[in-house]
Amino acid sequence: MGKLIDLKGNRFGKWVVIGRDNDRKGATYWKCKCDCGNIKSIDGSSLRSGDSTQCTECRKVNLNKWLQENKFIDLTGMRFGKWHVINRSYDKNKARYWLCKCDCGVIRNVSGSMLKKGGSISCGCSKIGTINVKDLTGERFGKLVVIKQASNSKSGVRWWCQCDCGSKPIRRMAASLSSGKSLNCGCDYKTIKDLSGKKFGKLTVIKRSKHTSRGVSWLCKCECGNDKIVASNDFSGGIYTQSCGCAKLDGIKQYMSGRFLGIDASLYDVLSPQIKFAEKTRRDPENKKALQVKCTKCKKWFTPTRSQVRHRVDGLNQRVHKDKSRTGKYRVSSEGRFYCSDECKQSCSIYGQIEWPKGFRPDNYRNEILDPDLNILVLNRDSYQCQKCGATEDLNVHHIEGVAQEPMLANDIDNCITVCHSCHVEIHSQPGCTYFDYQREACEQLPPPMTKLP
Repeated sequence: MGKLIDLKGNRFGKWVVIGRDNDRKGATYWKCKCDCGNIKSIDGSSLRSGDSTQCTECRKVNLNKWLQENKFIDLTGMRFGKWHVINRSYDKNKARYWLCKCDCGVIRNVSGSMLKKGGSISCGCSKIGTINVKDLTGERFGKLVVIKQASNSKSGVRWWCQCDCGSKPIRRMAASLSSGKSLNCGCDYKTIKDLSGKKFGKLTVIKRSKHTSRGVSWLCKCECGNDKIVASNDFSGGIYTQSCGCAKLDGIKQYMSGRFLGIDASLYDVLSPQIKFAEKTRRDPENKKALQVKCTKCKKWFTPTRSQVRHRVDGLNQRVHKDKSRTGKYRVSSEGRFYCSDECKQSCSIYGQIEWPKGFRPDNYRNEILDPDLNILVLNRDSYQCQKCGATEDLNVHHIEGVAQEPMLANDIDNCITVCHSCHVEIHSQPGCTYFDYQREACEQLPPPMTKLP
């Protein structure tokens, strides 16, 4: 239970707390005296929240005073500008609203204070009336014929119009009529072309279906026997929807299985556009649907397997695949060039090579500038012992200043130190000394090099 707050002697509005009273239902009550002399027991939470600030008698006095200051005045029959007050409408938030009729014919509820202060003198027609309004009565705009002027709005003048289709008169803005945006009541869009009985690919339209979010839809019967609901827009030109999906499925099955040819081959129409920018392709003379390519080595035409074509497409698109031989690592697909036999594959100088032909791979730049005897000299100097932890196995020679950053010091024995493998990894994990930092082109942005270990 919270600590009691003593309110004795405090003032809350017209209440002055005299002392504490008996508690009721777990609430603390205080004896309070009003400025008028009345004494009453008030809940402490009501005092602190401001819900109780005076006694009932004082509240009545204040209410009567407010009613006298805001004495009800009947405005029925009075005129304020173009407004003619018909009768009292309703009260809302201490404001009285009156039903008023404008000289232009508009009827609206207006606040009494706005009428008396002159804040509202018309429905808005007085403001529009200052502008020269062109009379459009009898004029034709498309299928619309203007009958008479309607009530004006803040956005402009409106007119009653009759459409040639015979529907009910509608209101349109003068600007919409003059600009040609409003030429009918919407009847042109209500005319729907009947597609019943027509055929689109494998689909035959049976009847109109329910109206969907995509517009008018039709119930269609596919040649395979399935029913499908298709929107009218999907029949445009007959190139969007031509079946219930069976045609696409059949094409996928044919491509995956090769049963349409009876052999392990690929469709020319499907895969030739994906590789012809890099390979010479043609149709198989014996089967026009099959794809043929030229061997990279002997330039002989042959029919590649579906697996060969898939690898070539992946290589040209540089797709990334997970390397199962290296857990958790990914690799980019090889080029997957076409070879008609294993003899051509093994004898080709570029097979299995991405950047350099066989036998022409350059040595590492680091190995080119380092003296092969440097490691032995450093190990002999340090007595084949790690200079950091004292280990004598799995030793490495570490360059205090990197070879790529300071090539002039690459063969300086004083720039080298013997460390074990674990200490070597720890050194290259420090900021500024990681292998990534050494490989950056902006070497001048590297932090100062490490000092020699003790």
